[in-house]
Amino acid sequence: MIKSDLLSPEQLIGVWHLVSATGLFEQGRTTALFGANPIGRLIYDQQGTVSLQITASDVPLFLSGDRQQGTEQEVRTAFENYSGYFGTYEVDVSSAMVIHQIEGGSFPNWRNTKQIRYLKMADGLLYMQTTPIRLRDNAMVAKLVWRRL
Repeated sequence: MIKSDLLSPEQLIGVWHLVSATGLFEQGRTTALFGANPIGRLIYDQQGTVSLQITASDVPLFLSGDRQQGTEQEVRTAFENYSGYFGTYEVDVSSAMVIHQIEGGSFPNWRNTKQIRYLKMADGLLYMQTTPIRLRDNAMVAKLVWRRL
């Protein structure tokens, strides 16, 4: 877990740009989630709404130019290199975490679930760490770094 100073809900409000996305597997192996240069946005508003979008920057275009006419490989590559969701959030200051209540997104299994993210702010960056999640039959913790736009 990330050791963190107290974090107020007001500190999260705004639009954040993804700096890095790393996965740490239980065996100690790390991986660059979404490739070498992922792009993403994280938005927290004053009404308690959250939206997160992350994708690999090098996903090939569909040859057909039609999102409904992608080949199986094109669709699979696009899906596996994208993560997005929206919902509401609440901050638990004493535990330095934010709880995302997912309403919908790219992974349907997260719909109507609470996803915990541990937080730390330092040097103008927001460090976010997930609880363990499953990725290709392995437990992994995602470590994301965001910079306010």
